[in-house]
Amino acid sequence: MTNTPIAAHRLSMRCHHKTGVRPSTWCGAIAPWLRAGSSLFADGWFCAAHHHPSDIESSQARRYRRVRLQLYVDLAGVSLQQADAQTEAVERVRQALEAIGARVSFGLVVSAILQNAPPPAQDVKTPPEGLPR
Repeated sequence: MTNTPIAAHRLSMRCHHKTGVRPSTWCGAIAPWLRAGSSLFADGWFCAAHHHPSDIESSQARRYRRVRLQLYVDLAGVSLQQADAQTEAVERVRQALEAIGARVSFGLVVSAILQNAPPPAQDVKTPPEGLPR
């Protein structure tokens, strides 16, 4: 028996199905079906689209790897008003991350009034000889 720590917050398991050869091509959808591993393969969780008939629907406490990311996200605010802009941005990011099974905790939210730089100048091509300029 291992001494695996117990998570303070339950996370949704995510689909282990690999949809291609690149590492970022895992399905990743919310996955309630467990495929038990063996001495060669670890347990895997699968979504409705990728589970096999032999997989079991489970909410059992199984070991998983928690991945914790610290992100810096820049969004244009929906308003010049600080409270409106920050509240909406936090909610959008929270909704997007929770949709993939993440638990979101915001530590710091800041904003500033900025202006975009002008777009790069377009290359002006000279028309071919004989055409009006």
